Amino acid sequence: MTARHPMHTTAQHSAEESQPVADDSRTRATPLWVWIIASLLLLYVLSRVFSVNIAYFLAEQKNPAALEWHAGMPATLYQQAVKQYETSPAEARKMAIDALRNNPTDGRIFLLLAIIAEQSENNTLASAIVESTEFLHPRRAEHQFQVGNFWARQGNITKAMEHWSVALQMRPELGKTLYPLLLTIAESSTYRTLFTQMQAPMPKWTEAFFQYAIKNAISLDTIRALYLPYERQQQIPPDAVRKAYLNRLMAEGLWTDAYFVWLNTLEGPQLNSLGNINNGGFEQEYAQDGFAWQFTQSRNVMVNPQPTYGMTGAKALRVEFLGTAPAVTRLAMQNLLLDAGAYQFTGKYRIDGLATVTGFKWRLSCSNGALLAETPYLVGSMPWSTFRLMLEVPPEGCSAQRLELVMTPADARIAGLSGTLWFDDLALAVIR
Repeated sequence: MTARHPMHTTAQHSAEESQPVADDSRTRATPLWVWIIASLLLLYVLSRVFSVNIAYFLAEQKNPAALEWHAGMPATLYQQAVKQYETSPAEARKMAIDALRNNPTDGRIFLLLAIIAEQSENNTLASAIVESTEFLHPRRAEHQFQVGNFWARQGNITKAMEHWSVALQMRPELGKTLYPLLLTIAESSTYRTLFTQMQAPMPKWTEAFFQYAIKNAISLDTIRALYLPYERQQQIPPDAVRKAYLNRLMAEGLWTDAYFVWLNTLEGPQLNSLGNINNGGFEQEYAQDGFAWQFTQSRNVMVNPQPTYGMTGAKALRVEFLGTAPAVTRLAMQNLLLDAGAYQFTGKYRIDGLATVTGFKWRLSCSNGALLAETPYLVGSMPWSTFRLMLEVPPEGCSAQRLELVMTPADARIAGLSGTLWFDDLALAVIR
């Protein structure tokens, strides 16, 4: 047996290892046709994206050319249907249905189909369409507004108001359109209960609507009906609502009614300070309306209760002039509801460093302006002093009165007026 030489074996292995290995990359290479198809698909996708974007841009401009770029563009189909539904309802209906196929969640399209059915006097179909899509866009003001309009045309005022209420909560500026309609409803005895039966909490828009109704309602019964939910629910109304209602009642001469409306909004300690003059010691805080103190608001004079020395209780009324012309003649006022009879008006006052032409005085008059009595002018620098005044309220023509702190026009024009007035313990005692 012949032995194999080691060098021969090594050479043989080297030769074997040096044999070229087949390149697998050729077998794995992507065929050219795959690249061609991928390129064509990419071009198609890019062209579709380009055409859809142009279509959306044209649709936003309400340009019918959008359909040339994207035949199924729902927004443009809808807009074209809107343009044609009055003259070509059948064509408009077809376009609306095509738009709906491309966007079945657009409530506007359903509403348009309902309007087309309504136009052909198929109210049953129109109502069914709207009822089936009322869940769409629950917070979109325009949609809720249009749904409300539809139900109003159908004579269903209850459902109309439900949707209008949502629309007004989303877009209060719709009040310019809806408030006149709502006021017409409120002034109808048939539908007034839709307002009187409102439950707490009252929708926010009712505050602005109430103020609109106060100015524009023909019947006072309408105003009472709108205010009734607050009274029935024993809910204190917003300040603007209460003030508007009180002012309307007082303007109508219904002073007793106004007084009890005002009284029902008071709480705890406020009730304890009532009298012929309410809060005559200026201890309690009230809203400045009705039969509470109403103080002048001006940058040139400050009128408010503050603590000081020599007062009764914790506060007295401060009237402080700030070194410029106050430009007002009435500084404080309160509406009164006095029975006919004789009274004594008393109060305490102090004047700190105040120089005027004629001074200040308290004036009592009937609500129609007829003067009952007035104090002498309060002038100079004065420590705490007391004034007294007798007056008589007549049995006729003076159902309500007004108490005012006033100054003369000459004093109101003093450019450098400064100093402070203080008042406390104002009271009206019955003499007979």
